Amino acid sequence: MADIHCMKELLTSPVKWRYLVNIPGQQFPLRTNLEMVKIFKIYNGANDQLGVSGKKSLPRRYKIKHHVVWDKKTGRNITAESVGRYPPPPHNFQIVKGSAYGTFSRAFVEFVMTDRRAHDLIEWSRGIESPDEYVWSTLHHTKIMKVPGGFTGDPESKRSMTTFVAWQREVPCESIHVRWICIFSAADLPMLKRRPELFANKFYIDLHPVALHCLDQYIFNLTITNQVRDLQLYRELPFILTNQRPTLMNT
Repeated sequence: MADIHCMKELLTSPVKWRYLVNIPGQQFPLRTNLEMVKIFKIYNGANDQLGVSGKKSLPRRYKIKHHVVWDKKTGRNITAESVGRYPPPPHNFQIVKGSAYGTFSRAFVEFVMTDRRAHDLIEWSRGIESPDEYVWSTLHHTKIMKVPGGFTGDPESKRSMTTFVAWQREVPCESIHVRWICIFSAADLPMLKRRPELFANKFYIDLHPVALHCLDQYIFNLTITNQVRDLQLYRELPFILTNQRPTLMNT
């Protein structure tokens, strides 16, 4: 997974960063940098990652062995099922499906890079479909060991604040859908301004350039005036860490 290489490089950076926000290339921020820093201070070392289990975790993706093959029709690599069941995960990990993207503390990233059990899970995930949608969430929600910034409650009892996605049939969309995800337009901006997530996904600048330019101007205006919108919602999130010494962060 490319995420692993990025994490390794970031840990060698001279910048003393405290959080890694892993996002795809077609997102755009809904919060200013100042607001994000204050939100991460509230998180106090906690990670933010989606989590679903049971049938919602799509067990076939990790119970049947998968491999990458070349698709002549599309000219791309695709994931295909192999014959036979795939061995269960190592160390009795209970699989939790989440997102390939999320907000992770530095301590969590260091743990991923150094813990043997985390390494074993990553190696095991090479034979499943969409491993990055399972590894981070499984580690974040595991109860078999103490994970920095982890959450051991019900994975579905909390919301994720990293990214807002307007899924088809779940959230109104004023534009088109691509793979069941709304491509935001200017008509979606009033709704986006009310969203508490850090980022919104997705934008196509060649399809709706006005949406990106207007949102960019809105965030810029908040930035240059040092405005910080209400953060009470973040203080009430069930996954934040309130029982340990706060992590110092520069603003």
